[in-house]
Amino acid sequence: MKIEYASFCIRNADVSDAKIICKWWNDDNLAKTIGFSNNFNIKEEEIIMQLAHDRNHLILGYQSQPIGEVIFREVGYKTIKLMIRICVSSLRDRGYGKIFISMILQVLFYELDHEKIIIDTDLENIRAQHVFSTLGFNKIRVNMDCYKDHHGDMHSLVEYELYRDEFNSYINSEDLVFHPQVDQ
Repeated sequence: MKIEYASFCIRNADVSDAKIICKWWNDDNLAKTIGFSNNFNIKEEEIIMQLAHDRNHLILGYQSQPIGEVIFREVGYKTIKLMIRICVSSLRDRGYGKIFISMILQVLFYELDHEKIIIDTDLENIRAQHVFSTLGFNKIRVNMDCYKDHHGDMHSLVEYELYRDEFNSYINSEDLVFHPQVDQ
């Protein structure tokens, strides 16, 4: 899959992306932005194994450079759980998150015919909560101390849902280009 909009691109991740994904997942500062106390201590070989079989891991690109990732899973009938993060710190707080989320939602809703998207974020990630609300997501619950990270620290999550007819896209859908099958 490849989705293009202006200087933004979302494309399938492949094994050639393992090195950059490994760097992102092993970055302590980046881990803290999504609610973890430290990095994931994952090896490049583990990521290569995951990517070899995973078509639901996508790379966010800006001006032809990888800057983040999207992972999505079907969790029910026409329902997708989405995880997205911009991993290059200098490119956060520029509105790019709204653009990338709008791009993937345009495709999930209108090209792939899903009806509902679920997304969550750490309770302390106020920036992400604002972005989700702006796009039409509704807060459905706060799960206090609902998971323990790999270092034993407890975290709380805010869970959101969005139905297709409530989606407030941040982009003009006519300028979006979707390629369902892309040989890499």
